[in-house]
Amino acid sequence: MEKRVYIFTGVPGVGKTSAAVRLAERLDASYVNLSTLVIEKNLYSSKDEANDAFEVDVEKAYPVIKHLIESSNRTLVIDGHLASDIVDRESASLVFVLRRAPWILKSELEVRGYSKEKVRENIEAELIGVCLTDAIRVFGANRVCEIDTTSKSIDMIVEEALSMIHGERRCLSSVVDWLALADPEWLRSI
Repeated sequence: MEKRVYIFTGVPGVGKTSAAVRLAERLDASYVNLSTLVIEKNLYSSKDEANDAFEVDVEKAYPVIKHLIESSNRTLVIDGHLASDIVDRESASLVFVLRRAPWILKSELEVRGYSKEKVRENIEAELIGVCLTDAIRVFGANRVCEIDTTSKSIDMIVEEALSMIHGERRCLSSVVDWLALADPEWLRSI
């Protein structure tokens, strides 16, 4: 099989890492976690102590990621919400943007111990589809596949991704519209 690069992106808590790891296992591919790589290779410019987050230095990270992809002789499954900022456009075979109902996602982020501000920031990003918009802008709509992970197991998510990889199912984007589905009272509460 020819080398491919599959990317999983989305806000925290949508299932990116679990799905990417499982897909890599199923495809016998190499798994790359962008957040881990950025920290291990010192590809950040600063650390936001309040949110326990690193500010990625795109100028440093982009060539490192590009070299990693080009030098690999195996299919890669890349996981990271910043993929649109640091992965070369031409490298991506397919980009899976995982989405989750914000009213479910909110609970997940709170369980993880995220600050109120970080929860709100990520909920707002999910509501308006920031990761989807970024992925389409960078990689093109023809390579971006949106998957609603709400109420789905990791195996179901991976099966959906595999069906798109194998051409059994169309890869679609701009399918999810949380604003149309959200309870107005819930929206006011965030």
